Amino acid sequence: MGSEVTDKDGNKLVEGSDYTVTYDTDDFVNVKVVNVTIAGMGSYMGTCVKAYEITKAPLTVNAGSASKVYDGEALTAGATIEGLVGGENATAQTQGSQTEVGSSANTVSRITWDTAKEGNYYIAAQNDGTLTVTPKGVAPDGRRQPARRYLQR
Repeated sequence: MGSEVTDKDGNKLVEGSDYTVTYDTDDFVNVKVVNVTIAGMGSYMGTCVKAYEITKAPLTVNAGSASKVYDGEALTAGATIEGLVGGENATAQTQGSQTEVGSSANTVSRITWDTAKEGNYYIAAQNDGTLTVTPKGVAPDGRRQPARRYLQR
């Protein structure tokens, strides 16, 4: 899979006429140890077995932050997952909600592994978001209010 094979004198060998390469698997995506066997042929003899490991890929999961002006409805925000490979999909669900004026944490509650295989990943970082509801301003209606007079004693 892309490595150059040479003899003891440094001469480049040709796959198919000087040697063959076989793998103990045809799955080069999922986490595992893969054994590669290079076997000499023609003028070359002997075999060489090497192993390499396909390791888990790191993910960063971010719960979203959001803000809005108070309207009586719950404020929520989703999440993103960074680091998925090969077009795989997974979805993070959040459990934050803020209705009243104030702030609260938005956290990831779980991950649904759609086309991604959970065993091929690890969570390297998980970041919480913040949900903030601000007060609704009171706009004047344009009518002038009469001045109040206060009596002093």
